[in-house]
Amino acid sequence: SRSLPVAGGVQQITLPERKGISRELSAVAILLGARPAGFMLIAHEGLALDPIDRKAIEQAAAVFAIEILKERSAFEAERRVTGDLLADLFQEDCPAAAALSIVQRLGFAVHGPWRVVRFALISDGIGEGALSNAQLRRALSDVMARHDLPRILLPWRDGFVTIVPAERARALQTAASDRALQAALRHAEDGGPVLLRVGMGRAEGAAADLPRSLKTAEQALRAAHRLRIARPVMFEELGVFRLLLSPNEPLDHREFVLQVLGAVYAVDAKSRRAVLVTTLEALIRHDYNLADTARNLGLHLNTVKYRIRNLTELLGGDPTRGERRLEIELALKIAQLQRGGQGEPSSTAARPLPRRANR
Repeated sequence: SRSLPVAGGVQQITLPERKGISRELSAVAILLGARPAGFMLIAHEGLALDPIDRKAIEQAAAVFAIEILKERSAFEAERRVTGDLLADLFQEDCPAAAALSIVQRLGFAVHGPWRVVRFALISDGIGEGALSNAQLRRALSDVMARHDLPRILLPWRDGFVTIVPAERARALQTAASDRALQAALRHAEDGGPVLLRVGMGRAEGAAADLPRSLKTAEQALRAAHRLRIARPVMFEELGVFRLLLSPNEPLDHREFVLQVLGAVYAVDAKSRRAVLVTTLEALIRHDYNLADTARNLGLHLNTVKYRIRNLTELLGGDPTRGERRLEIELALKIAQLQRGGQGEPSSTAARPLPRRANR
């Protein structure tokens, strides 16, 4: 509120009128140096404050300021200690036993699968600042605990990081909209309001694979920031954005193809024939015209319809519509490049693309 004091000393303020009633209060800024870190409001029920009351209130504000400074110092010490552990955990070559030991030392569950979750705090919706303060961490931690999520939030870069059981990740969607958290973000101590962006990485079953989950959480976070998405974004929801926001590495391409077409490749591999992927490619070549696709493949129209029903189930949606169509076409183009540019699927095309070896 503009009426709150910005300097030391007790001042009189009037709350905005509500239900025809306005209320007189006393207020004092809790100062850290020259900047207020918060305020104390005192309702004195119409009784005037004498000098002793004013002095006691000012001393209480000073005590609060000392407590805030102590909390900040402890927070910065924690940042240094846990930062070293997290740096080791998120190294690509961290041995499996060492990674699991770090997960345990940080207080997380020792059994996966897990998702790494990144929280970014953004000031004024423009830049990312050093806003990873203890007060916002406490508000977010309390909210997560109320939604049966791990309340361990570790300072990391422009916000926090945590590791949640994969099956509980969806609960973050509800937690992020909690009213108490939104109120804390609107009144952040460093001059709020502050925007919260959340990215959830891919689920990983081994602690040594958590660096990959962090990388995908960062991709989801970048998408949330650039697309101004307020809710937590899960990596698997990115679709083609995961490629647009990735460093364009072959591993990212392979994993995108696996995510989109992996179920189709698996069925074709089981039958040892590239039946479904061939049908899908023919369907695209003929602009999803079923009759032309059937003629091209030398099949009865009902056979093509039956295969499309199978494809719709395996692909998790109609392959001819919306973003699903774009993802499928892009995945097939990438797969074609990986086959060496052949126009038709080879005898090995039905096999799933190789996964990254477990360490």
